[in-house]
Amino acid sequence: MKKLLVLFQLFGLFVIAFAQDAPPTTQIQRSIKDLLNLRQIDNVLTFDTRYEGVKGTPTIFQDWKPGIIVLNDSSVFRNIQINYDAYNEQLIFLSPSGEAMLASDRMVSRFYIEGDRSGHFWVFKKKPVKGPDDRRYVRMIYEGTAFEVYQVFEKRFREADYEAAYSPDRRYDEFVDNTYIMVRPKGEEPEKLRTRTRSFLKLFPDHQKEMGEFLEKHIPDLENPDDLTRIFRHYESLAGME
Repeated sequence: MKKLLVLFQLFGLFVIAFAQDAPPTTQIQRSIKDLLNLRQIDNVLTFDTRYEGVKGTPTIFQDWKPGIIVLNDSSVFRNIQINYDAYNEQLIFLSPSGEAMLASDRMVSRFYIEGDRSGHFWVFKKKPVKGPDDRRYVRMIYEGTAFEVYQVFEKRFREADYEAAYSPDRRYDEFVDNTYIMVRPKGEEPEKLRTRTRSFLKLFPDHQKEMGEFLEKHIPDLENPDDLTRIFRHYESLAGME
């Protein structure tokens, strides 16, 4: 059937997101291309013409948006059109000449993307996901003394399937979202967030009663980043960590 190459064809507009608290401006004389050791995206996806096309996108948004890139040497690049390719786990952005480029993972410390609200920024850093050696860019939700909470964006590619006798008659390829939240207690390995209240409260053995009362009073959405921030801040205030 169709073979997915290492990189994808740019189908017009890509999506982007911003970070939370923008870093201070740094005057940069060197070019973006020299600093980031960028490569133009020139590998493409090839699909059989019998297919109906591709649904979804490998990126987390559907349109380019302004972003900020911070390098390991603290150099800052502002007002760049960026997006995150969650399928290939790559930060991508537009060069000044309008070419889609890949940023070097070795040189980027973090980046910021305008999120679901205008003027609201998401910060992305590299954190462990499926073990200490599996580090990738994640959206930071909460960074406290006792916990880190972050959102992992993944994309899976599902091929069309309609040729076999008992196939599901799916005549399109599709990028499928697989987004989840990780909790990393200090000094421990990260684990997927458990959203059942009883399981969730096991994260706070020293203040389980108080945290249970907090959840009962405020009825937060345990998959909502803003609600999770309030919950973990409340715990650290109880524990005297804030």
